[in-house]
Amino acid sequence: MRTLRIAPALAADTWHAGHDPAGRVRVELDGPGRDVRVTLADGWRSVLRPEELGEAVVTAHSDAVVARMTAWALESALPAPAPYEEPGAEQLATVQEAHRELAVFRRRLAELRAVPVTVEVAGAVQVTVRDGCPSGARVTRSDIEDVELASALSAGLRAALAVVAEQPATALARCPALRAVLGTSRLPLPFEL
Repeated sequence: MRTLRIAPALAADTWHAGHDPAGRVRVELDGPGRDVRVTLADGWRSVLRPEELGEAVVTAHSDAVVARMTAWALESALPAPAPYEEPGAEQLATVQEAHRELAVFRRRLAELRAVPVTVEVAGAVQVTVRDGCPSGARVTRSDIEDVELASALSAGLRAALAVVAEQPATALARCPALRAVLGTSRLPLPFEL
C-alpha cells in the first residue's frame, strides 16, 4: 500500500498583502488567490506618476503572491499520509494515457500563456496577462478619485486572474484521460474541470 499526501488549500477568509517599493500601493490576495483588493496610500500621486502606477500595482501583486505562497508553504505541514489502494488495470491504463496527454497539455498551456491578453475595466485600467500572471497594468484614466481608481485596479486584477485560471481548463479540453484522472483525484484544483 502506498500513501498520498495532499496539501490543504488556504482558507478563503485569509488575505495576503504585498506592497510596491515606494509603499504607496497595497495589493491583497485571498487564500484561494481569486479575489484581490488594491489600496492606494494617501499621497501616492506625489510619489508616483499615473503612468508608473500600473508597474507599482503589478509589483505589489507579485509581492502578495509571494506572501500567499509563503503562508501556504508554512501551513502545509502535512498530516499523516492517507492510504490508498493500488489501481486496477483499467485505472492504470487511464493514468498511463493521462501521462501521455501531459505533453499535449503542457504545449497547449504554453501556447495560451505566450499570447498576451489585455483586459480593460471601466475605461480606466488595462491589465495584461502573459506567462500565467499579470505582467503589466496601465491606468488609462488618472482623473478619477483614488477610491474609484483602486476599485478599477482591483477589478482589473480580478479579471486578469480569471484569464489565468481559465487557461489550464482550456488546455485540458484536448486531454480526456488527464481530465478523468484529475476529476477523480482529491487534489484541490485552482480551476473547474
